[in-house]
Amino acid sequence: MPYIKVNTLQIESMREEAKKAEMAAKDAYSVVAEVKRRLDWKVSSKSNIDSTLSKISRKLSDNSGRFRNTVNFLDYASGEYSRVEKNGGEKKRFDLMAKAV
Repeated sequence: MPYIKVNTLQIESMREEAKKAEMAAKDAYSVVAEVKRRLDWKVSSKSNIDSTLSKISRKLSDNSGRFRNTVNFLDYASGEYSRVEKNGGEKKRFDLMAKAV
């Protein structure tokens, strides 16, 4: 039965990069929220600045959540691949592949 060899160190590296991206998105969200909070109402009402900042905040929050989901998936995948390698067995490899699909 063919199988895929997984480099768990590379998965961990990808996880760390996704975690950094998540934190950067959260930091940017905080900065935008602070700018929005400090803006004078006269300024924020011109040219839909308030609306634009709200859209940016929403996108940053969405992206942060996507990065968090990626981190969670990579954690799960790395743990499952490690478990399979430790326990061995074709049945377990097959079970893991079925869960991933």
